Amino acid sequence: MLECSEILTKLVLIAFVLTFSLSYTLAQFFSMDYKESAHREQHSLFKPYTDLGHWDGFGAAVITPEYIRLTPDLKSQQGAIWNNKRVDMRSWGVHINFKIHGKGAVNQAGDGIAFWYVKERMIPGPVFGSKDYFSGLGVFIDTYGNHLFQSGSSRSEQHDSHEHPYISIIVNNGSQKYNHDDDGGSQNLGGCSVKVRNKNVTQILVRYDNDMVTILRDVDGKGLFDICAQVDGIELPTGYYFGISAATGDLSDNHDIFFVQTYEANNYEMRVHSIHASRDGIIPSARRDRPKEEEGGAWSVIRIMLALMGVTLIAACGYGLVAVTSNKPKGT
Repeated sequence: MLECSEILTKLVLIAFVLTFSLSYTLAQFFSMDYKESAHREQHSLFKPYTDLGHWDGFGAAVITPEYIRLTPDLKSQQGAIWNNKRVDMRSWGVHINFKIHGKGAVNQAGDGIAFWYVKERMIPGPVFGSKDYFSGLGVFIDTYGNHLFQSGSSRSEQHDSHEHPYISIIVNNGSQKYNHDDDGGSQNLGGCSVKVRNKNVTQILVRYDNDMVTILRDVDGKGLFDICAQVDGIELPTGYYFGISAATGDLSDNHDIFFVQTYEANNYEMRVHSIHASRDGIIPSARRDRPKEEEGGAWSVIRIMLALMGVTLIAACGYGLVAVTSNKPKGT
């Protein structure tokens, strides 16, 4: 019969193996390295920048060999780059490498950068340099907290717990005005705070897969991504355009783009269940009440592995406690 210490060691080893397996599964699920063949060159942008290829510059955007500056660190600027190819993918990931920097002090910079997947392109406006009442998806990196200076009666309770810069996910069907004074307010479907100003470089990955938007962030540009936000039940059509815009107001920053890399996500579940479903006529929407049983794929595997890890660790701790108690000298 095995000694208590040997059994406890084996249980701890099993827990370690499960932990490693979970980490590997997460890395694979959220990896940007889908498949080399899935890379979409017509939706990507790399230096050196002699021209923008399948992209068009707009407004204050300036092309340099090493980066594209959407706005300089000056007041009241708007700039953007827009992909001129419609997106035919139902499931995609866009990796953006950028830098937001300027002379302004903490909380004294603005306004931020927006990533777009929308119906109309190259139209300037008040939403981070692009049009309001947009149709599609906007992911906003907002460097100035307008809501922090609202009165108590008009301030959204949703903002009480977060700081700026802040990433938010907004879906619009063209009928809603963006609530700029409240940084989106109740329109915000999810997000996170990100300390991106005056870093060497920052990266985000926006992934749309099986009606789910996932935002991954790498604030220090070291290739270590974590989940910023994940929102299920978002329906977007094909045939829209990718774009990145930026704006400054009374406060300002440089907003620089180093590269944009786009992939077609390789989702087996989506290929099996919805390969024949047309996405062309879908009206952008966010369904907050999607049944949990519709979720699947890697998340189901992750939940199972977490449960197994929990059971194993509890068993190891329980067995260890029993072993210690049984070996304790009587009478003490």
